[in-house]
Amino acid sequence: MRLALACLLFVMPALAQLDSAALRAKFGPPMNREIFHLRPGFDLVVDYGANRQVCEMSMPPSTTREETERFLDELVPASLRGKSSGLNRTASSSEANQVYERGWELVIISIHINMGQDDGAWVRFTREDCKH
Repeated sequence: MRLALACLLFVMPALAQLDSAALRAKFGPPMNREIFHLRPGFDLVVDYGANRQVCEMSMPPSTTREETERFLDELVPASLRGKSSGLNRTASSSEANQVYERGWELVIISIHINMGQDDGAWVRFTREDCKH
């Protein structure tokens, strides 16, 4: 009896493991995501739509807002943005946290500032296959 109980105690943790199949059964298929390691501490996370086109990109904080904007200009040039939608706003939940958001025909770019420091940016394409 004790031997059976001891064996059960060793087997139970193995049975409690989560794997891809268990997560898919519970939540459905995962997002199609890639992470590009650009330099130490700077990973670009890219989510794709069903057609394998980029839907959303997020990046960690840079050293300055200007550096973030330069990187975004290189990553998503004007030719990929479309016409300006007129969306150009600053939302602030407090004096310390601000979100600068600009919109174009095909994309919305948000830059987040926390305590005056860049806190990351998000790029969201507005195509129909990107709405979830």
